[in-house]
Amino acid sequence: MELNNNTPSSVLFVKMAAYFNMPIGLETFERALKDGPEYFPEEIEYRRKWDAIPQEVKDAYFAESSLYKLHNYDGSEPEIIRNWPGIISATDDEFKAWNEYHDSEAYKNKVKAQEQKDIECYNKHFAKYGLTK
Repeated sequence: MELNNNTPSSVLFVKMAAYFNMPIGLETFERALKDGPEYFPEEIEYRRKWDAIPQEVKDAYFAESSLYKLHNYDGSEPEIIRNWPGIISATDDEFKAWNEYHDSEAYKNKVKAQEQKDIECYNKHFAKYGLTK
């Protein structure tokens, strides 16, 4: 739907934020959705489909999803990463090791593989309800 003088200000704000790639809060988006649902047909359709999915299917997805396993370490990372002391007590060398690991191709490939696994899991559970990534 085209924006005009009758468009609610909350919708204008959300659309402007999206245009400039600015973050907004959930309450701000919910307000815009309430004030002008006709401006967000994709979101309305997604929510309709999501609400039609049985809770057991959602639970099965969340139990299987690698989304929550993305930052679990599997032993292939350097020892400093497995024994990370935390931001407050980490030394400069430990920060350097942390950054080197997270900038490495091995880590980036691991993240890509986990993201692909999650996409496959999502599609496996929700494709028959019309939702895919």
